[in-house]
Amino acid sequence: MNTNPSAPYQTSLESDHHSYASSLSKPSELAQVLSPNSLLELESRTQSPTSSTTSGSSHQNWEETRRTRAQAEEEADRKLIEAVCAASLAEYKERERILKDYDQSTDLQDLVFNAGSAEIKQKRNEATGKKRDAMQRILDSKSHAQEMCLKVKEATVTFEEKNAERVAKISEWEDNRMRVEQENALSLLEKKKEEAVLRRKEAENRAEEARLRAEEMREKAIHATRTVRDMARRQIDHSLNVEEESRLRELQVQKTRIDQTKEEAKKRRELALLKAQEAKARADALIQQANEANAALKMKARAKDMSG
Repeated sequence: MNTNPSAPYQTSLESDHHSYASSLSKPSELAQVLSPNSLLELESRTQSPTSSTTSGSSHQNWEETRRTRAQAEEEADRKLIEAVCAASLAEYKERERILKDYDQSTDLQDLVFNAGSAEIKQKRNEATGKKRDAMQRILDSKSHAQEMCLKVKEATVTFEEKNAERVAKISEWEDNRMRVEQENALSLLEKKKEEAVLRRKEAENRAEEARLRAEEMREKAIHATRTVRDMARRQIDHSLNVEEESRLRELQVQKTRIDQTKEEAKKRRELALLKAQEAKARADALIQQANEANAALKMKARAKDMSG
């Protein structure tokens, strides 16, 4: 059985010392998490997608950069909140530990006062020394915690400054991107305008070439028409001349035939007239003969009458 009256206090003090030592690891981890270097590293992580996407201007890369930046900002805010909470928790634990040590020291003083033995006084002195050392460590740890809080605040200020710089850089990058997109759009518009002017000039050239070809074809058609017309006129003139010559020859033939017919008719008429004259002469001779015969008969009849 333990007869040392300071044993509970010593055990509690040692356990508090170990728990306090274990709690000190959390602020150190907090300092490690939220040190300026870690914040700068986080800042570089949030800026790295921006720097990597400056070479490209596609909308998909910009959306990916924006999502990465938002995730990095959320992670930074989460770590900042965790750091502040951890610092507040560490400060709260330090206060609770100080109050607990004070209560234990009060209980020990009461125990020493009641015991009144030299051994207890010695233990009390040892406990007082340990308590003083523990209180000094507590004060040191509190100073360390305050220093960590100050570092956290400084890191927070640094982070906010870097974040402001990052936001300014992002805004500048977005302005540059918008300017580049506007310049690209303007360049594309100018290119399309130049292409439209070029197409219009080509269309005008093709139209002029078509007009010249049409004019040439019209001239050729006019020339061909004139040639055909001249050839047709010559052919018509030739045909008319041939027809005229044929008609004249036909007329000459017909005239010759008519003249021959007239001559033949004249000859036939003269021959008929001659025959008519001959027939008349024969008729006159026959009439003369008939008259002479009739006269002879009359004379014979008178003579007969006279004789009878």
